[in-house]
Amino acid sequence: MGANVINVPRTGQQIVAVGSRGSGKTELQCCLVNLAPAERKFIIDTQDSLEADFAGFKKITTPQALSWKMKMFKKIRYVPKNEYRNRATWNYVLDTIANSSSKSKPRPIDLYIDEIYHLGIGMSFPTSLPILCSTARQKRIGIYISTQRPSLIPISVLSEATKIYVFYLSYLEDLKKVGKFSKIGDLPLRLRQMELDHAFVEVDGQSGTYRIMPPLNLKSVKERINANSRRN
Repeated sequence: MGANVINVPRTGQQIVAVGSRGSGKTELQCCLVNLAPAERKFIIDTQDSLEADFAGFKKITTPQALSWKMKMFKKIRYVPKNEYRNRATWNYVLDTIANSSSKSKPRPIDLYIDEIYHLGIGMSFPTSLPILCSTARQKRIGIYISTQRPSLIPISVLSEATKIYVFYLSYLEDLKKVGKFSKIGDLPLRLRQMELDHAFVEVDGQSGTYRIMPPLNLKSVKERINANSRRN
């Protein structure tokens, strides 16, 4: 296996990709989610921009009867109407996903949140997400998160990440927050030297080590991903 190959995450792992608009984070995450092993997938598409990436997914715009719809459809792309973009409703949606699987009877599912700060910031952030992150592995729920502003993500969510893929970031507070997850002291300097060329750094959330990865060719991302590594 080449040194620059990206392994498809195991069921129950949590992957965070951060970077400025156009950096390549969304393209990488969409490929990983599509190749992830769980048959059930739930996409929270806050900007209604991922239809082409998740072709064949059932589009849902309201949370009503969500648990029933999750039984009817294995692949859902949730694009909520404006009136459902509030803390209480996000908590309901995330709780429904969490309750669709259990530790005793896990039903693997992969959840992808395209831009996490659209779910809330500070006191408006849904409390159900950190709880879901802390129990996801036992329930075999894979969680994938993308954001332009990692400094706005609660530390309780970032600290659960198996891998953090860091693309170009322009704000110092974002660089500082991500840099804290490496046990190797030169990561903050490495991140400051990055350019908007689709290169990225893979940070291992468990060991604190990192790899400098070459730029993604956005037309052939899958060539860099080891599909054979998929396993439950």
